[in-house]
Amino acid sequence: RAEGYTVDMWLSDIDGDGQRKLLEEVVTGFNAHLAWSFDGERIFYNALQEQGVAEWLMQLPLADPSPSRVGDWVWGWTDAISCLRDGSGLVLGGPRTQGPLNIQEPPELWFLALPNAPLVRLTHDPFEYTCVGSDQQGDRLTAVQSQAEQGVLVMALDDATRSRQVMYASRSGRWWMPLAWTKDHRIVYPALGGDEVHLWEVGSDGTGRRRLTRTGS
Repeated sequence: RAEGYTVDMWLSDIDGDGQRKLLEEVVTGFNAHLAWSFDGERIFYNALQEQGVAEWLMQLPLADPSPSRVGDWVWGWTDAISCLRDGSGLVLGGPRTQGPLNIQEPPELWFLALPNAPLVRLTHDPFEYTCVGSDQQGDRLTAVQSQAEQGVLVMALDDATRSRQVMYASRSGRWWMPLAWTKDHRIVYPALGGDEVHLWEVGSDGTGRRRLTRTGS
């Protein structure tokens, strides 16, 4: 149950009976994720902390419903949580840079060992990984792998069918690309190069592409 980004956590029987509230007014990020431990004794979930710009991974023991933080990692956001059957840890999706304000980073897969919560990166590529799950034995994972494709199109206001593509790029992750026109009819846009975002410009006909910034963000 949710209202805005503030949610209440409820537990019920599989048929919907026996409802009881476990937590109230949990502040979460863009998405609320829950995962049962395989022994059924704990629930793992993400909660928004750090003045609303970062997430913590939390756990809630059902025997004593007092939430506690799992590890000291600060996540810009988390995308999925999956517990391994053997209880050794959990796998979650999140950006490669643990810290606030990195919504543009694509989520990668991480293994968080329990109980001490050291962190191990599982994926090392530019793709985005979401919807993490593990099999009944807990020794295999499933995840959705995706990659976004983006480009810049120029078109006439009176005839959008005569558009032309002046720049094309593919990259993974959630990414917004604001554009700006210069007075001499060139287009300025941000683009990812390696692990840094730089400002670039290109002519309206697709020629003369060059980088404008020396230090990326």
